[in-house]
Amino acid sequence: MKKITLILVVLLLGACDSGLGTFPGAGDTDSDTDTDSDTDSDSDTDSDTDTDPDTDCTETGCLNVPLDECDDDTHLVNYTGGSVCIDGTCEYEFNIEACGFECEVGDDGEDDYCKDTPCDGVVCDEIPEDECIGEDLYYYSHYTAEGATGECDEEGMYTPEPGDCFFSPYFFPNCGAGDCIVVAGGNDYCDCFGEICDDPPDSSCEDLIMTEYAPVGNCGSSGCSYAEYAYICTTCEVVPGGDDICHAS
Repeated sequence: MKKITLILVVLLLGACDSGLGTFPGAGDTDSDTDTDSDTDSDSDTDSDTDTDPDTDCTETGCLNVPLDECDDDTHLVNYTGGSVCIDGTCEYEFNIEACGFECEVGDDGEDDYCKDTPCDGVVCDEIPEDECIGEDLYYYSHYTAEGATGECDEEGMYTPEPGDCFFSPYFFPNCGAGDCIVVAGGNDYCDCFGEICDDPPDSSCEDLIMTEYAPVGNCGSSGCSYAEYAYICTTCEVVPGGDDICHAS
């Protein structure tokens, strides 16, 4: 009987040493260190490690499908939502989509995407500097003064490439009687006998006709002059010390 008991003890000890293998995707590393606080004479401590295999890859992020991302300028990596856990690493299904136009990087936390048109997402708010070309002045500062932006040229009719921004300048051939002055690193300007023609009269009402002036003027032999534009108003609001306001309805 003693021999049989000894053999059983040896077999049980051997089973405890073998343990359980780590499964792919295992992420459960908690240790059970609870103490048996029974009031009986049994005061042993349970210090075994929980090696139960964790085969649920959702805990390692497999449900967190990556954002779509540009592979290059004209291709998009489109993650379809499928996923699989391989050797503890999440693999996600994806397609490579060829963009009809450019692949655009999305805002933080948002997918990259293929543009529907060359102008999709383009904001034309980088106003060119006023520029002398020969003796001609191309004036763009009216955009800044009006808080305006340029237009995206979808077809490339006015710009070198589709999707480029187009700004329409006021054009002053030969600056009239003045001189076009080049300013390094700044806005060029037309010198009209020591004056810059960028201070037009305020718009003004007379009865229901409002006269508005161009934001920049022409330089003639007698100095600056400004083109006039007349508008018919339903009511005309007079603003002391400022531009009068034409109300069309």
